Amino acid sequence: SEVVLLVQRVPYLDAVVTWAIILLCVVLAVLSARDAVLAARGRPGAIALQLPRGVKDRIRLVLVRFGRTRWLVAGGLLIGALISLLELVCTGQIYFPLIKFMVASGGDRARAVGLLLVYNACFVVPLLAILGAAWWGASSERLTALLRRRMAAAKVAIALFFIALAALMIVQRYVA
Repeated sequence: SEVVLLVQRVPYLDAVVTWAIILLCVVLAVLSARDAVLAARGRPGAIALQLPRGVKDRIRLVLVRFGRTRWLVAGGLLIGALISLLELVCTGQIYFPLIKFMVASGGDRARAVGLLLVYNACFVVPLLAILGAAWWGASSERLTALLRRRMAAAKVAIALFFIALAALMIVQRYVA
């Protein structure tokens, strides 16, 4: 957020960064909509917005290497930290534009914290739902099948989120 504040002090640079993020949001919305169509057609392997194969392989390696340790809690924390870093490729698509929007919306710290809590809840609540389902006996095959059935809807929701974020940034910049 400090970098965003620094960029905001240079009006020309701020405009370039803002429009670059708006364009990124539009591109991500289009790719998400394309992915929704592919998922609806039963081709989830062809979607564009997913973790690259190398990152997925590294996540599996981390899980295998540190997942079966007698230091279960420490291993869990290490696995969580490493996977979070590897998944920044995916989560950063939403995180960085959202940070720019929050910083540009003014100095209301409570609002910014509230938006960050909503952002994090959007990632944590589904993980808790998966954990709960696994706890109550759902197999990984059943969870994977559920994900595949709902992937198109999730991709549509992501596309709408990116369009809304781009629109909010335009309104914030030129109307507010």
